[in-house]
Parts: sequence; structure tokens; C-alpha cells
Amino acid sequence: MKYDKQFVDDLLLLGLLDLRDNGPEKPILGICQIAFQLAGVRSYLNAREEDTEIDLEQRLKDLFRKWPRFTGDYDYPVPHPHMLPMAAYCNAKEDEMWKRNYTYGRARRELLDHCIKELMG
Repeated sequence: MKYDKQFVDDLLLLGLLDLRDNGPEKPILGICQIAFQLAGVRSYLNAREEDTEIDLEQRLKDLFRKWPRFTGDYDYPVPHPHMLPMAAYCNAKEDEMWKRNYTYGRARRELLDHCIKELMG
């Protein structure tokens, strides 16, 4: 089952605003994980988890692609000043992922802000 684009956007926006305002539930996870956390609404939608994830994940990919600093890798969209995106994500310490005093954390927050701004129109 595919969902209406506005529904997917609204769902993502709620989750991304919560992520921005309250921080990640697990600081070692990236923005992409929001799609899988939000897929938990499937029980309310009478939908299969995979269907919800696909819609949310695809919409996130659309948003990532529009970010000027996008790495070109949907799994690791945030650039790091000294490492390849995958290595940066896999080797990042918890505090590096989201804290603004780290270049990598600032970049992740910039991507989050970009996604929110795009969804808010």
C-alpha cells in the first residue's frame, strides 16, 4: 500500500521535529533511522511494516538528494571532513554524531534542519 505524499511528509515532519527538539533516542543512530522508528505507526494504519518503511525511506532519500552537502550515498548522506561517509558513520563516537561542537555532528544537524525546512515548504 502506498500512502499519500502529504501523509508521508506530515509523518516525517513530526518525527524529524521530535528528533531536532529532543535529540535521538540512541545518539549513535543517524537520521535515516527515523524512517524505521516511524514505521511503528503501521499498527495504526493496518499496513505492513515494509510498505511504510519504503514510503518514508524514499521520501528521506528525496530530501537528502536536495541538500547541497549530500555525499551521494543515501546510507551515509552526511559528509565528514577527513573520512569517507561510511567510515565516518561506522567509527563515530556517540558524542560526535549529533553534537554541534563536532564538524560531523553539525553537518548531521544541518541535514536534519534542511529536511525539516523542505517538509515545511
